[in-house]
Amino acid sequence: MNDVMFSILAICFVMAIALVGVGENPPSFIELAFRANFKKASKVTWRATSSTYTAKFVLDGVKKYAVYSTRGKLVVIKSAISQSELPVNIMTSFGSEFNGRTVIASFVMTKPDNSRQYLVEGTKVKATYTDDGKLIKVEMKSKNSSTGIKEPIQTLTTLSKPNVL
Repeated sequence: MNDVMFSILAICFVMAIALVGVGENPPSFIELAFRANFKKASKVTWRATSSTYTAKFVLDGVKKYAVYSTRGKLVVIKSAISQSELPVNIMTSFGSEFNGRTVIASFVMTKPDNSRQYLVEGTKVKATYTDDGKLIKVEMKSKNSSTGIKEPIQTLTTLSKPNVL
């Protein structure tokens, strides 16, 4: 009986750890790298995956995300921008490619080499563009009628096939 009780308690403990998100905080060397890059960042929260740590924070009044590899290398900085800050050719492309869908959010993603990409989130669609306006990735979403959860139904990456769409 004690073995059964111990097993049940162990399972509950593991589930509790999973629910509270232990392990979301990065190792100290990643946090130090983040602090060196973003000294004035506030409202910092972290999210972890198997290959990255993402810091969500505010810097100079702008919501940003910094993605680090598990080795502590800065991969990309994603900054929220207003629709008016999007390059005109990207707004025009988004409007024509996606039948005038409403832009909900837009971001500029800057890599350490200063190359940029733009992410435009619209109604049921996310589109990624190169700095010169070339569409390189599309993710369409729909709502699962049985669960009510938004699910990706199509992801198209056009990096190697620039004229797919």
